[in-house]
Amino acid sequence: MIKLLAETPGDQKIIDNLQRSLDQLRKHMEERIKDLENELNEYRKRHPSTVGIKNGKTYDIAVSGDAHPENIIPEMQEKRKPGAQPGHKGHFRIRSRPDRKIRIHLDLHECPECHSHLKRKGSRKRIIENIPIIKPDITEYRMDRLYCSRCHSIYEPRIPEAFPGATLSLRAMLTVAYFRIGMRMSIENTASTMLHVFGIHISEGGIQNILSQLSGSPGDEYASLLHAIRDAPSRHMDSTSWRIGGNPYNLWTFLTKSEAIFLVRKGNGHEVPMDILRDHISTDVP
Repeated sequence: MIKLLAETPGDQKIIDNLQRSLDQLRKHMEERIKDLENELNEYRKRHPSTVGIKNGKTYDIAVSGDAHPENIIPEMQEKRKPGAQPGHKGHFRIRSRPDRKIRIHLDLHECPECHSHLKRKGSRKRIIENIPIIKPDITEYRMDRLYCSRCHSIYEPRIPEAFPGATLSLRAMLTVAYFRIGMRMSIENTASTMLHVFGIHISEGGIQNILSQLSGSPGDEYASLLHAIRDAPSRHMDSTSWRIGGNPYNLWTFLTKSEAIFLVRKGNGHEVPMDILRDHISTDVP
């Protein structure tokens, strides 16, 4: 085909131009390949196979003695075994003792695959922890009422499991406070959790009422904790942002070795600890 094109001077000129373009392209590709090889060698010098980079920090990769670092491919490295590595303490969930034991028998005499006769080969244990179905424990109290005809006062026994006038027990109210304050759940999620987990229906307003009741319930116990913290030789304190109804507040905590109190205040300055601790000569650790 080239011979036929070269029969005329015009065709020969086209062939010469194509040949020169091909030689220039081949030369350019050879130079590019050489540059890439130099860049790869430079990269290997700066990033040996025994060093990795994670989050901008370098770390060493363990290499066996008979393996040459240059011949190791990261994708082909042996993955480490799960669990605690040599020299490290293992962490695992502690299994509880079973409350009951159930024996399960398998009524099978031949293999479903090959229909061979099956022989008994011991047994094995398997412990499963389950969550029982939670139902609210509803108790009706019948209380005696005593009436004074002189001062018209009425007396009745106190129920230690609940606040006066409350329809929920202290345990249920503290669970609501834990979800709302400890877990920082919203009021809607707290009401939904109490309903779907414990089967107790509480309105959003009821949750606010529960928190208000609990906030004023410590009484003398809170006062004794506050005096103990004030009289302690040292205490730790800290604050963090806290929102109530979308408004910004601050949650303060004052800690000693055995006491702790938490308060919600609008301010975040020194006036809060000065108001709580009053006059004291002990050490405050922020």
